Amino acid sequence: MFLLFIKEEGYIESDKVASMMTQARTVFLDMCDRQSKRVESENPTNLFIELLREMLETKTVRVDGVNGDHKIGSTSELIGYKDDSYYYLIPQSSYTQVYEFYRSSGYTFPASKKTLWQMMMDEGRLVPEIGKDGKVRPDKRKAIRKRIGRYITIPTHMTNPLKGLNSSTILNVSALQPRRKRPLKSKCRRCGKT
Repeated sequence: MFLLFIKEEGYIESDKVASMMTQARTVFLDMCDRQSKRVESENPTNLFIELLREMLETKTVRVDGVNGDHKIGSTSELIGYKDDSYYYLIPQSSYTQVYEFYRSSGYTFPASKKTLWQMMMDEGRLVPEIGKDGKVRPDKRKAIRKRIGRYITIPTHMTNPLKGLNSSTILNVSALQPRRKRPLKSKCRRCGKT
């Protein structure tokens, strides 16, 4: 806009305007690309996986084999289990450990536990449980070491073991599952009124 104004006023030649417009467009697109990369790196699901990977590498937390056959991490806080196909994260424990680890760096984790699990379901990064009534839950029932619990189930091939996760490795599980329909108005759990 300004370039057109100074061209009309005779302060700049037409060919110079075209050159400067091309240069401005290149700078603008480069800034958009950098902003997009920054937003992607701040995605809570990417951040959660990356922090979890870092915590396992630094032995801040541990993941045991479902049969007690192997451990990833050390004797530190247990946050879940693993078999050949899946990681089974203990929902509260894994979220709390990541949240506290991030907080110790002086930052606040950008999503609540419920929001994070929903985002991971929407992105196909975890395998949800679909009940007989069609209700979708982010945590699945699983018997591990003779105890039944609910776990956040993440395919191991997506995390490799929790290393190198990027957008091209996302499994689109949500495309295979029926979408959860959210009511326009929420109901009170106690009395059932909207």
